[in-house]
Amino acid sequence: MSERRPAVFTIPIHRSFADSLAAGLITRFGSDPLGLASRRILLPNNRAVRAVTEAFVRASGSGLLLPRLIPIGDSELDERIGGALDPADEEEPVPPAVDPLERLTALAGLVRGRASRSPRRCALRRTLPGRSTRC
Repeated sequence: MSERRPAVFTIPIHRSFADSLAAGLITRFGSDPLGLASRRILLPNNRAVRAVTEAFVRASGSGLLLPRLIPIGDSELDERIGGALDPADEEEPVPPAVDPLERLTALAGLVRGRASRSPRRCALRRTLPGRSTRC
């Protein structure tokens, strides 16, 4: 399995950094509502974080979930990002996802079990001849 490398892009010096970054990221990841929210952007300081946040607001046109903006020049960096930059599966691997059909079957069983014990259904069962009155 090949190692995934981070994507690195450049912005020309004559363009506004924050506005260009926001517009480029919205263009690239904006079609998925959670596309931006699952990303991390490392910025030099809190002032850059504020500028990029404002640029996303200007460029979005409508609401969107922002990526995680992390100021790497912050003296409290460890407290702010916690384990955000640590590998996710270093100690315990993430368990595999449940098969969608199995998940729907389990959900249907839960809904069916709850519906069979509902007060409305119990009242209906008591009125039908030949049915047990147990709910």
